[in-house]
Amino acid sequence: SDVGRDATMVFTMGDEHTEIYPRSNECYANGCPSQPELPDDPLEIQPPAEEIEKVKVESIAAVPRLKDATVIRSTACFLAGSDDNRPVVGRVPKTSNAIIACGGGCWGILNGPAMGEAAAALALGEEPPIDMGAFDPMRFDSSYVPTVAKDLPPKLMALVAQNPDLAEALRQDPERIMNILAMMQD
Repeated sequence: SDVGRDATMVFTMGDEHTEIYPRSNECYANGCPSQPELPDDPLEIQPPAEEIEKVKVESIAAVPRLKDATVIRSTACFLAGSDDNRPVVGRVPKTSNAIIACGGGCWGILNGPAMGEAAAALALGEEPPIDMGAFDPMRFDSSYVPTVAKDLPPKLMALVAQNPDLAEALRQDPERIMNILAMMQD
């Protein structure tokens, strides 16, 4: 197959989500196979041998002629993400003068300019050009969730924490909203 000869990117649909990028004199393949703890020392970040092998297998399955390619280097990196896999952009809870814009994950390069524009607007005391409610850091602050919701299963608790309007409705009419959430749980 000539996949890669004309600088075509290849994205696999396998478990490792391998991406293959041909370059002028080499081919770069990466995957997102694991989520280990972030070490204190960045020099300790090493890709596990079994994960490297999984990415190699998936790369060769997608582009068979890579079978005899020499591996020049193996590296690992961490993508900044959040617990709910959405960016975090807004005022830092319980502070008066701090803005946070992070958690773009693999889409950080694409979303970074918009995240920066929103963070700059907030820092200047202006409204961002789009509604940033879905990215508000307050969604992770358990004190922001109404007391009645604290006994919910984790997924429903996260739903309440991520939706300020739902949290407010829960404060105003807890019995009705708890009944609706219970129906969603079934």
